[in-house]
Amino acid sequence: MAPDSDDDELDPCVLQRALGLLSERGYGPARNRGTAAASLILDGVTLDSLVELGESRGATGIRRRLRRGVPVSDIPAYPFLIVFKDRSAALVEGITGGPDGSAATFLIREERDDGTTADGPLSMDWDDLEAVWEGDALFYL
Repeated sequence: MAPDSDDDELDPCVLQRALGLLSERGYGPARNRGTAAASLILDGVTLDSLVELGESRGATGIRRRLRRGVPVSDIPAYPFLIVFKDRSAALVEGITGGPDGSAATFLIREERDDGTTADGPLSMDWDDLEAVWEGDALFYL
């Protein structure tokens, strides 16, 4: 079942993935740790609080809902975070375009329980993803 609100609290694993993504993109510790931490403690982990977390580290956070037919050229950065209906998340490493230039296949980073990643990404098309994903995405620039 889909969440009632875009601001529903996310699974705590999403915070870990967002922090890893920020670090991977070169954004260090928060410039104002108190504000970022207070937001996460008081409000819980939401897409909006993850945007604020990125901004506290100097990144521009962009929250967007992607739909079938989105042009690959409209994706602002890789990797990016997608949030599933169950409020967990995964990192998209890339997207291959279809004949019309729209996003066809998402290359999902497979993360193991021990924190390592698989040798290559998992390929999922829109039909695969629509069962578990409503299109919520978070980009850090």
